[in-house]
Formats: sequence, C-alpha cells, structure tokens
Amino acid sequence: MPATAKTIRAFYDNRNDSQIKSGALVFKRRLNHFTRLLPGKKIIDAGCGPGHDTDYLTRRGFNCLGIDFSRIMLNYARRHFAGRFQKKDLLTLRLRRSSVDGIWSSAVLMHFSQSRQVKILESWHRFLRPGGILGLIVPKKTRRRRRARQLRLPAYDPARLRNQLTAAGFLSVYEEKFSCLDKKWLFVLARKIL
Repeated sequence: MPATAKTIRAFYDNRNDSQIKSGALVFKRRLNHFTRLLPGKKIIDAGCGPGHDTDYLTRRGFNCLGIDFSRIMLNYARRHFAGRFQKKDLLTLRLRRSSVDGIWSSAVLMHFSQSRQVKILESWHRFLRPGGILGLIVPKKTRRRRRARQLRLPAYDPARLRNQLTAAGFLSVYEEKFSCLDKKWLFVLARKIL
C-alpha cells in the first residue's frame, strides 16, 4: 500500500465516534442538484467516510453503494445508516465499465497526488454510463496563508480542475464556490462526454 494511503487510513481509523458525528456534513442542496442530473438511480459514494451522504441518497430512493478504505468509518456507517457499504481503495477499485449513473465524492480527491487524481478520474469515467454525472467537492485555492499548525491539503484552482476533468473525458456543467467550516470549497458537477 502506498505511503499516502497508509497515512490517510491511519488518520481516519483513529477518529472516534464524537469526531465522526461532529465532522459530518450532508450538503443536501448540492446532493439534490447532483441527483437531478443523473440518467438513472445507481450511485457510488466514493470515499463515503462515516456514511452520511450514502444514507441520504439511499433514503431518497437511490441505489447507492458507499465505498471507503477505513474499516472504522465503514463500521460506523453500517451501525448507524441506511445503505450498502464496502471496503475498497479508490486506486485499485474495479467496477464494470459503464455500470453506474453517478459518482459522488465529497472532500476525497484532495488526499491523492496529482498523478493518482488523474488515474482516479479516468477510472471513474470508465465506470460511468454515457451521460453519467460526477459530483465533486474539493478545497478551493485561495490567496490566504494558513497557519503552520493546520493540516495542509491541496487546494484546487477552478480552471485547473476543469482542465483535469476535460482531459479525463468530462464536461464541467456546474461550478459553485462556497464556504464551510472556515474553509473555501469548490462544488463541481461534470458529465461523461466521451
């Protein structure tokens, strides 16, 4: 397992229930926007964490599978939420080609290097049906300097992310900048076009 994956898994496996509960955000308006564009009901919640988004989508009638590689997060999800959950690594994920209508990924892509992001986006493109929708939430690049003690995660310039998506065979159909938990975020919906 790559060092990055070990670090991420260790971070999430060491979170306790109170951290999982307090850190949970379900961006209902953004999830609803995502689902309105879907060509069908089959969704992958890629990097589902404790399962809040998978639960929300399942309760709205979607066939949603939450995947994550943190055993602790998945155990929490299975105990507390509706939906199906499986332990999977995004870098080695295997699904049938053109088998899902949507892939939702909130605050996940940022954990991977640029080259691994490209690999993940290309695999998500393969898994989506023609016209399928990719929903992403990633940290937005800002000019603000961070304090030295804060966890430093990659931030995304909207134009750079749009270029990454285009190179992987997607067309960005919606972009929104928003603030949450004292951070700037970028919400993007992209359609599989190739």
